[in-house]
Amino acid sequence: MEGILVFDQTNDLIYHNFNEAMREKMSKQAYDLGLLDEESVCPTQELNSNVLIQIFSPLLASQRIMMCQFDNAYTAIQMENNLNVVFDEFLGYIFLEISTKEVDLVKRELGAFIAFIKYICGPNIFTIKNDTTKAEHLTELILTYRELYAINQGVLMEAIEQLLVNVDVKSTVVNALQAATDRLKQDPHSQRSHSLLFVGSKFLARYSTRQAQELAAVDMFFLSLLCQMYNRRSAAHRQRIESRIVFLQGSVHQSYAGCVPHIVHVVQLFEHVSLVLVIEHAHTALASHLYDVYFALHKLQNLQSQFDLDNLRGAFEALEAYAKHTQDALRKVKAHNAEVDECIRTFGVRWDTLRKKYADYFKASDNALIVKIESNMPMFVESVKELFRLLCASCATLEHGLQRVSDIADVAEASLKEVFVFLHAKSQKNFTMGSYPFQIVFFLLSTYMEEFPGMVHFMHIDRYNGRIVAPSLDDHDPSDILKDRIWSMVDFSRTYLDKGYMSMIWKDVTFSYAYFLWFEDEHGATLKPNEPASHGAVLPATKPSLTAGILAGDYYQRLIESCFPRTPSSKVRCYELFLVHLGLVTSTIVLEHCRRLAVTITDLTGCIGNPIDLL
Repeated sequence: MEGILVFDQTNDLIYHNFNEAMREKMSKQAYDLGLLDEESVCPTQELNSNVLIQIFSPLLASQRIMMCQFDNAYTAIQMENNLNVVFDEFLGYIFLEISTKEVDLVKRELGAFIAFIKYICGPNIFTIKNDTTKAEHLTELILTYRELYAINQGVLMEAIEQLLVNVDVKSTVVNALQAATDRLKQDPHSQRSHSLLFVGSKFLARYSTRQAQELAAVDMFFLSLLCQMYNRRSAAHRQRIESRIVFLQGSVHQSYAGCVPHIVHVVQLFEHVSLVLVIEHAHTALASHLYDVYFALHKLQNLQSQFDLDNLRGAFEALEAYAKHTQDALRKVKAHNAEVDECIRTFGVRWDTLRKKYADYFKASDNALIVKIESNMPMFVESVKELFRLLCASCATLEHGLQRVSDIADVAEASLKEVFVFLHAKSQKNFTMGSYPFQIVFFLLSTYMEEFPGMVHFMHIDRYNGRIVAPSLDDHDPSDILKDRIWSMVDFSRTYLDKGYMSMIWKDVTFSYAYFLWFEDEHGATLKPNEPASHGAVLPATKPSLTAGILAGDYYQRLIESCFPRTPSSKVRCYELFLVHLGLVTSTIVLEHCRRLAVTITDLTGCIGNPIDLL
């Protein structure tokens, strides 16, 4: 039983999705409250939005009061019959998920849902109410995430599994991607682009133009989920080319991170083999500045609703700076039409009006002027939304170049035919603990029984690049005992990671488990985090509002900032290693295996140091 609802600032319902059990529960609740008569109750039909608003209005009113007056909003409510309600908020919108799952898992799912809505809508979330296509896409994404989280270790860890192939195959693929990117560059609108190849849930290679914004690890993970979502569609609903506008995050170390509009074309070359063409769309700088304006406006509105007038000036100065950056970016926008010109003019007029109202307030300190500010705020917000829609989220160019994309796909498909059989096999099994290697660097995998006796499974995650290296598991076997223990191991380690523990070994009656998290500098030297005197051996944990992962905020970026407050985060690398051994293996042997496994994976990927140095 589960369902998600999204309410805007006026508590209007703009999105909801229930599974059949939750829909039946809501219908019964509406009938019990007298909102539906007996003839209207039909569990198979969608409930009217007005009915749902009436059901949840008391809860929303309480949540708003806790947010605005006490700055202490609810995060979760546990009810009878094992039913949990989890809350979250983004830009004034309240997100609510109801489920019978554990609260921590529901929080993770809701965080993923908010990440997806940002990718689909950018900061203008209200568009989801009237755009059926976006709403359906969002629903399909969260359903795909839920299904894969339970069976796929890459989705579990929110990282992409790197497909391991020999040099000849990699060269063939990179050449095909380079050719695709070069053909994209022939269009003046596609000068900043990326070409990527995914095989099943695994990432193989990428080729990017020099001008293109760097993609964040979470962007790559999102693109991987898109491919898997399209692959999981039935043959009747699957198209060769799926295209849409998305708003990628971009690297946090670049100027315009946070909201970078892209056109994404996902092309099915072969079964389970997807070519992804990612083209920067519209005006990157303008989109980034408008994104900042949304956040600054939201902060101002929060301060005003909480009557925190002492901090109002600082928040307004931030908005003023972002509005100025936006106007500077608008001067560089070319090829206006009449509608765009009028929208830009309206934005400028409404901003000048709002700015003068704030100036009057700061001079007179008359709280009555706040009422005038609040009466002008909605008009300015609407002009920001319209500007973003016209210049950053327009679908007018989405159909442009589809024939060219189809031609590029044909060429890429022809180039990759000779390795198709190999790629199809690798989509099923990257490698297993007993598989025979195709090249010498797989020495570990062919000799694990001699070199690492008792080892059953491992997962190594490079959090800087968002990559996971792990033996394959059977995604289709629900009775896999090892898989069940691995998922439990991850949950257990995350619980203690939140408390500050970064290395641990524990056992049950069958297996021995180990978890290590450590840091390196950009040259591969091990870094030891700061250790507060008050915590003894316990290292600093991140803020509890973040869950371990990258979709609902980069937990590991926050962890780096907490552990290395005086070091630029771009110079610190974070790694995780999970190990599963038979229960008879001693802790001393586990530590020794961890050390030697780390060295072996260094030879394989060149991206891991020695976690044992931190013990």
